[in-house]
Amino acid sequence: IAIGAGSEQVTDFLEKTYKGDISTADASVLAVAGIYLSSEDKEGTGHIRMARIKKETGLYELVSGEEIVKYAGAAKEKYPQEQK
Repeated sequence: IAIGAGSEQVTDFLEKTYKGDISTADASVLAVAGIYLSSEDKEGTGHIRMARIKKETGLYELVSGEEIVKYAGAAKEKYPQEQK
């Protein structure tokens, strides 16, 4: 599920936390929480890049910086223990 430094910790977190019926927004929040878990930068979002493929259109689109900031804020609220 995750690769690179801290991948075991992130994979464990995702396996424990992910539910198959979550929304795209909740999955994005979970992804950011996983990134923060292994990242040295636990505050900023400049190191986070995200894309999605919309089910309705099948088109690939980049997630805006503003959306990533929103997901990061939600990740810090929903998974505060993972931000340490």
